[in-house]
Amino acid sequence: FMASENIMMDAVKRGGDRQELHERIRVLSQEAGRNVKDLGLSNNLIDLIAADPAFSMLSREEITAHLEPSRYIGRCPEQVAALTAACRALIGSDAQSAEEITL
Repeated sequence: FMASENIMMDAVKRGGDRQELHERIRVLSQEAGRNVKDLGLSNNLIDLIAADPAFSMLSREEITAHLEPSRYIGRCPEQVAALTAACRALIGSDAQSAEEITL
């Protein structure tokens, strides 16, 4: 579901109507949500988008490319590096003091 905005904007760049595509995403997201929540099925949003004529300007491969997790992690790598550096500085070479540290 997070990728749907990027899929929509990619389709707009290729000539799609933003309002129409936004509405299609809304309808398809609701259908996929019902499949998951009410029927216990897998999330089929990508299948629904790929099959929708409104998104015909994108291939299935172009749509699924938007599912790359690294596109949605923001500053996470930098934040983890900063946290681990701070922990290393607190611990230093004395591994026994690691038990005293709370985050």
